[in-house]
Amino acid sequence: MNTIKHFENFFLYIVTSKLMPEGFLKTDDGESVDSLEKITAIYNNTNKVCVWTGASDDTIYSSPDFNHVFRAWHDYHHIKHQFPFTEEGERLTMLEQVKDIEALCLPDDVTDYYIKLLNFEVMGQVEYHKEKGYFPDNQLQFFNEYMRG
Repeated sequence: MNTIKHFENFFLYIVTSKLMPEGFLKTDDGESVDSLEKITAIYNNTNKVCVWTGASDDTIYSSPDFNHVFRAWHDYHHIKHQFPFTEEGERLTMLEQVKDIEALCLPDDVTDYYIKLLNFEVMGQVEYHKEKGYFPDNQLQFFNEYMRG
């Protein structure tokens, strides 16, 4: 089984059955969801996470929709724990996602690989942004380089 596809199925399960059974919202207006305060306000008004749909091509996922599901899972923890959009806030948010992975009691090698993918998806891109001042245009290429390294 394709490991990325397996990872997609995992977080789709987490999001749909555990964290957001009522689903989540999408917007193409990136400015409306560009801060913790804004996504928290939307959540408080709708009881749903709202994610930006932009920059969803050339990702590691099989479709933009899976990228949106990942964003919803990630932003859910930003909102729930009020972790800011900072390097430390991203790290703490990722650690909450790691807890979701560990809660499923998967085999160690699968858990370890999922955590490595998660670390790439969150902290790898934070480091890239810190170094270059922007996020990778082609996440798939960045992923292939990151996972080799």
